[in-house]
Amino acid sequence: MSFVRLLLAASVSLTLVACSNSGTGPTDGPVASVSQVGGDEVFKGAWLDTPYEIPAAEFVDTDGNPVSWPSDGLPKPVTIVFFGYTNCDDGFCQTQTANAAAVVRGLDPAIRDQVAIVVITSDPARDTAPVLREWLDLYGSDIIGLTGDLEVIQAAGMVLGVQVDDPPSPIPAEGYAVGHGTQLIGFGPNGTAPVLWLPETPLADIRADIETLLNGDW
Repeated sequence: MSFVRLLLAASVSLTLVACSNSGTGPTDGPVASVSQVGGDEVFKGAWLDTPYEIPAAEFVDTDGNPVSWPSDGLPKPVTIVFFGYTNCDDGFCQTQTANAAAVVRGLDPAIRDQVAIVVITSDPARDTAPVLREWLDLYGSDIIGLTGDLEVIQAAGMVLGVQVDDPPSPIPAEGYAVGHGTQLIGFGPNGTAPVLWLPETPLADIRADIETLLNGDW
């Protein structure tokens, strides 16, 4: 680790907060301490001192197929994972899903074929497989959507530094927002995620980091 990286790791951390906080979640919700190393020699996004591992979780994709992590692995050598939901009313879910899709579209075709986007709903009660599929198709038909039991999604989020809140109780007639982290999580070919991208991360920086992940230069 370089002196600059050591300095940044010691002095800068990010607490990754929810896009909406109307619900409640586990009292020991995740606080991800990361090194913001934008512009350094490795990643332009937020670099994790200890990369995340694929969590143990059982999901269902939008075609109704079971997806078991980590045994099924991730769909491509580089996989961008995001937690979001279709009824998001503050724009972060739309923004981050659109950002991920735009990043992948802008990659060289040889690189693009090695990158997948996985969106895990943070609101499985309303995001049935058809609902989630219709919403994701607005951004890209190749985006993989996963749903499942809320407790499973929350546990997977905890492993990845993303708190997913419970819906309010009782459920209000006018609907509700679901608090969740807004970061895109970048997994590399070795099945670990060493980098995060926040909504304000330039798309060009994410593309550069994807090439770094593929090259294994980290």
